[in-house]
Amino acid sequence: APAKTTPAPAKTTPAPAKTTPTPAATPTIPVTTLDSYGFKLILDGTIEIEEAGLTEQNASINEGIIFFDYDGANTILLWLKDSETDIKDFLSDSYSSLSNSQAGITFSPINEGENEFGTVKYNYIAFVAKSESDETQAGGIIGTWRCGTDKVFSLTATGEDGAVVQIRFKRILDGLSCSQ
Repeated sequence: APAKTTPAPAKTTPAPAKTTPTPAATPTIPVTTLDSYGFKLILDGTIEIEEAGLTEQNASINEGIIFFDYDGANTILLWLKDSETDIKDFLSDSYSSLSNSQAGITFSPINEGENEFGTVKYNYIAFVAKSESDETQAGGIIGTWRCGTDKVFSLTATGEDGAVVQIRFKRILDGLSCSQ
């Protein structure tokens, strides 16, 4: 008699569960925005900004100064209402004020010229500062420009690494616009 063959049960493999890939969350890069004084400044990261007035206690649309550390660049941005001063003279005054305020440090200009961010033309001076006591050296850049006809600005960035200072100076200007 022929052997009985019982059919082997069909192997069932469970269908893989359908998974819809979830889109990767785009990381939000923190930015710091300052837009209280008639101009707008956007900086990468969370930056602590100190603000003060020049002749008043607090900064205002007409005048003020802000201080912040921007990843290795000590930064000062100053603005004031002025429709007379040439920006080259304002640059010279800003450089003199800085060098005269730093006793025991020798300032040497290394480069100056003009450039622009957006449609705004600015004049700049780059310099090296050397401490007379311990021979440490730092670099810096000052830029001056006019927003509109009645306001002048001065941006000073200084730090131990001249290349870092140049990069930060450019990033600050890239994030700055004359109107809010």
